[in-house]
Amino acid sequence: HLAGLPETTPTHWFIRLLQDKKLLNVNMTQNIDGLEHLAGLPEDKVVECHGHFRSAHCTGCQDKISFSTMEKHIREGKPLYCKKDSCGKPCKPDIVFFGEQLPLQFMLTTTQVLPKTDLLIVMGTSLNVFPFAALVDTVKETCPRVLINRELTGTISGGFEDDDDNYRDIFLQGDCDDVIHTLVEKLGWTEEFEALKKSKVKKMGAK
Repeated sequence: HLAGLPETTPTHWFIRLLQDKKLLNVNMTQNIDGLEHLAGLPEDKVVECHGHFRSAHCTGCQDKISFSTMEKHIREGKPLYCKKDSCGKPCKPDIVFFGEQLPLQFMLTTTQVLPKTDLLIVMGTSLNVFPFAALVDTVKETCPRVLINRELTGTISGGFEDDDDNYRDIFLQGDCDDVIHTLVEKLGWTEEFEALKKSKVKKMGAK
């Protein structure tokens, strides 16, 4: 987690609340900031489709690299190379660059987990980046799909339908955090939700 990155938001704590209530099947994210883990989601519930900044490795011999070393080079704008005499290849954070293969966990979740999902919630995305955007079509046809976003996405790869023939898609327009607060209130979860956020503040302020 690079210093200076955004902190967890109410949306992250809503996902954590779903986990605490045993309602979360899996959380798939395109983000590489690792905020889901800072919110306390267990490793087996998070699929970081584009990787993360918590670790790094050599692109040649695949040796793990101290991320503190990697971070130093990133901030200085200097490339980091493997110190092995037999290697010397460049090192990189464990993030997926453009054109690289997505992690195996992405494929397994797409084929084995999402088809069994009872409710799909999509938040804060344009659904323009593939193959991630196609995930909305991997759930069964009877699975309700809720889109929380500032604008309605297009009908990409099936997309989210918002017409007279729509029988399963719900569009909740607005900022994710604002919509989440409304949802929490309507679900009667406000007290638990606020307690989670306070525990976060206490933990961050602890000495």
